[in-house]
Amino acid sequence: MSSKMPLQGTEIPSGFSLFSLLRKGSPLIVQWMSTIYGAAVSLGLSIFLARSMGPDAFGAYTYIYVLAMFLALIQDAGIKTLLLRERTSPTAALKTLNQTLPSQALLHLVISSIVLMLGSYLASRWLDGLSLAAAVFCFGAMTLVTWLSSWFKGVGDFGKDAFFLICARSLSVLMILSSIAIFGLTPVAIFSSWGLGLLLTFVWFRRDLPPLIKAPLMLPVWAYRSAFVFLLLDLLTTIYHRVDIVILHSVLGYVPQVGSYAVACRLIDGVMLLATPIALVMFRRMRHLAETPDGSVDFSRKAILIAFAIGALLAGIGWMSGGWGVGLLFGSVYVDETQPIMSWLSISLLFALPNFVLTQCAVATHQERFFLVSAAFSLLVNVCLNAWLVPLHGALGAAWATVCSEAILTLCLLMGGMLAVKHDTSAQ
Repeated sequence: MSSKMPLQGTEIPSGFSLFSLLRKGSPLIVQWMSTIYGAAVSLGLSIFLARSMGPDAFGAYTYIYVLAMFLALIQDAGIKTLLLRERTSPTAALKTLNQTLPSQALLHLVISSIVLMLGSYLASRWLDGLSLAAAVFCFGAMTLVTWLSSWFKGVGDFGKDAFFLICARSLSVLMILSSIAIFGLTPVAIFSSWGLGLLLTFVWFRRDLPPLIKAPLMLPVWAYRSAFVFLLLDLLTTIYHRVDIVILHSVLGYVPQVGSYAVACRLIDGVMLLATPIALVMFRRMRHLAETPDGSVDFSRKAILIAFAIGALLAGIGWMSGGWGVGLLFGSVYVDETQPIMSWLSISLLFALPNFVLTQCAVATHQERFFLVSAAFSLLVNVCLNAWLVPLHGALGAAWATVCSEAILTLCLLMGGMLAVKHDTSAQ
């Protein structure tokens, strides 16, 4: 046998190279790099604010943040997901209208932001209206960032998207720190500078902005209809994940428990953020596989099993060392209150990661309606459990409610997926 002849079964396939392997994995790699950087910067900023403000003030800041997050749903109106879907695989009926979407979406964002900021300021009698108005401005800028990010992701330009998000995150943090140094540690200074930093990023990326085709000065009613399901998805998801903070603040007021719970939620959010690149790459894959049900089902099943395994691993780590991590990052003042909360919220990762995958699968395969029903039912359970447990057990009760509702959502989505597969099989 010639020394140059490869052993049987070890031949290298034609066209295979390390470069091609890296190229296939590059979308996930660049997105992960961007997400890890964003998560690190966000966590660092949260640590700085939590340590500097203390539990009471940080809880109040988080309350304003969550209220603005709810109002941001009006600013986005589901257009973020509509952009991602239509750029990935355009719907035939919307091809002509999609050309005017950037212009009309921008008009919607400007009008809705102005109205919400004015309404927030007029609500100063009941809450910190000026801070909420600044937060609305900030979330308007965030909405614009997510729209351009969806524009890049939709055509698979993950490298440009990652660089754009890194620049936006870096500039906004620099603006926040500069503003705090000049104006002090106030929510108005934080949110205003945050939004300004995000808007300045668009100056650098002005050549990559979508063309603003001249269109009639009218709100995109057709886009509202097309994105209505996505808006409901975002609404249910946001309420589902943030109603606990609102109930805690409403029941307990400005107490350290709210700040401690917010700290634990920030850590869990950081973990979920790291799963976003995988979910986005999977979304594109599921969207293209939607026309081949067998391939889509097999791919989704494997992804869900992997999500369960990773969730179980992270839940175990969080249960054992979550309190230690809180003390290391946020300081000893948070440890006593946060340790049991962190342990229970870590258990929710066992269900939250599979839910993330199941949600992407539902949107990619046009199963949004069933997800809406499942999410609405889980939200109802979440609100009822929070209303019952928070007055009795405080923040710990909110953590228990989160675990239970995540488990119920997982069960509902899995049952819905099995029923959909059974229906497709019988139809064949």
